[in-house]
Amino acid sequence: MRYSSTLASLALFVAAGISAPASDIGQAFTGGHATYFYQNDFAGACGVVNPDSASIAALSIERYGSLSTASPNCGRTIKVTNTANGHTVEAVVADGCPTCSTANDLDLSVGAFQQLSALENGDIPITWEYLN
Repeated sequence: MRYSSTLASLALFVAAGISAPASDIGQAFTGGHATYFYQNDFAGACGVVNPDSASIAALSIERYGSLSTASPNCGRTIKVTNTANGHTVEAVVADGCPTCSTANDLDLSVGAFQQLSALENGDIPITWEYLN
């Protein structure tokens, strides 16, 4: 299911002619924190409905842009690292995060967050980077 959601997201953005900047691939964004959210069967700002088990991320508004339109970052894959324990996860950008405090904060789906830490931790220190 994860891959079909990712492919659907990518197809949507290719069809819309949206391109993502490539100059930031591999650049580490440090000093951020990750929280998690439930999908509740709603589409994210990128327009795709994902299950809670999908590995998706919401970018801060500074990086996402206006929530009223799909961001050029929609559909991009990011690698997130929990700096407290070294665990990593790859996630697809599918939403914007209006409650993120800094540009390097992320809001992750339950499925992505659980690969980094237990849900009861709620807020974890991270670094992350774009893979594409």
